[in-house]
Amino acid sequence: EMSGPVTAAALARVFALEPDRIAVGLERIERRGIALRGRFDPACAEVQWCDRGLLARIHRYTIGRLRQEIEPVPAAVYMRFLADWQHLTPGAQLRGSDAAMTIVGALAGFEAPVGAWESHLLPARLRPYQGDMLDKLVRAGRVSWLRLSPKRSQAARQSGTLRTTPLALIPRAEITAWLQLVADAIPLPPGGAAERVFEAFETRGAAFFDDLVGATGLLGAQVEAALDELAAAGLVTCDSFAGLRALTRTKHRRSAGRGRRIAARDGIEEAGRWDRVPRGVAPAGGDDPDRALEVVARTLLRRYGVVFRGVLERESVRPPWRELLWALRRLEARGEVRGGRFVAGHSGEQFALPDAVGALRDARRREPDRQVISVSAADPYNLVGIALPGVRIPAVESSQVAFVDGVFAGYRAGNDFHIDERLAHPLAVRVRTALLDRPTDKLKSPRRRWR
Repeated sequence: EMSGPVTAAALARVFALEPDRIAVGLERIERRGIALRGRFDPACAEVQWCDRGLLARIHRYTIGRLRQEIEPVPAAVYMRFLADWQHLTPGAQLRGSDAAMTIVGALAGFEAPVGAWESHLLPARLRPYQGDMLDKLVRAGRVSWLRLSPKRSQAARQSGTLRTTPLALIPRAEITAWLQLVADAIPLPPGGAAERVFEAFETRGAAFFDDLVGATGLLGAQVEAALDELAAAGLVTCDSFAGLRALTRTKHRRSAGRGRRIAARDGIEEAGRWDRVPRGVAPAGGDDPDRALEVVARTLLRRYGVVFRGVLERESVRPPWRELLWALRRLEARGEVRGGRFVAGHSGEQFALPDAVGALRDARRREPDRQVISVSAADPYNLVGIALPGVRIPAVESSQVAFVDGVFAGYRAGNDFHIDERLAHPLAVRVRTALLDRPTDKLKSPRRRWR
């Protein structure tokens, strides 16, 4: 209690006893929960011992000191940092074969309209974005696509199409944790042809499209419509992204495509196997809600760098803040994240990755350079009305939002432009041009564009 962290050799010198006798005594008080062993001083190479209560006090003081070292930054500085953190600026965009997996890991669990993934979200972060990147990841079993937040009413079932349905991309290793998070969200039971197709999954398991046609006795068009309904309800997925792409083509494009004898890889018959989403299935290692919360917490930290209650309002699938708070505090206690006040103007506790703290400081010291960034309104970077002041802009795939040095500069909804009148004319022209630009205009493989 008086010495703090100390080695067994040091105690042996104090008491003038043999080190073996000191070791026996230390092990006895460790079994009684009085002392803990570990490496508490980085400069000491030996195992140290410390009183349990004293160690808890030291830990609290250390966390308090670390929190006081951080100076919160304005929201605009945070948005400049976030543009680099989310790989949206030209110098921060990723390249290479593993870059797509890195982006998917950071955006895991984020639901966006189906068409936005390959038209906006991924091309904005990858240069060059190739149309088969997602196909390779899903086909290899590294990534799955599904709807996490199912529809809640019969009216919702009939509204919209799968193209506008919010779907998430999740690394397969994390899918159990995200499904545990939405375990209470029960999808609507299917009806009609969709019910027959769903029953075929229950009896046969995963199946190809032609197998489903033969098992159900339905026409191919009926099975395709049933898969569209089941995917939009969050009940089925496919082991390829081509299956999702095939379902989201409009009827007009399908009929036009048949006339041109479209490529085989674009047809649903060659999309791979379809299967049920394993909702309500207990994980192999047991149901551990704490582990699931930590997986989600780490993903949110990778996505935003700094996590606080307000920033989660963009998330359609998120745990209650009180539960996520305990997971973040556990990570802070282990030294994996930093707690404190990072972004000014937001109350409550905030947590950040250690790398993000240094990047925030660099963003604060960096002089504004009038950089214009334009993203889809469905992009997680669209924090207008949340981290930034202003009216929230609906997360519609076709709408674009522009920022200048991290400050909201305007948005485009259809053919209507709303640009900040305080901008100088040359800068306003740049903003308008950025709002017209889409990442898919630079796709290396134009045939992969969503239409």
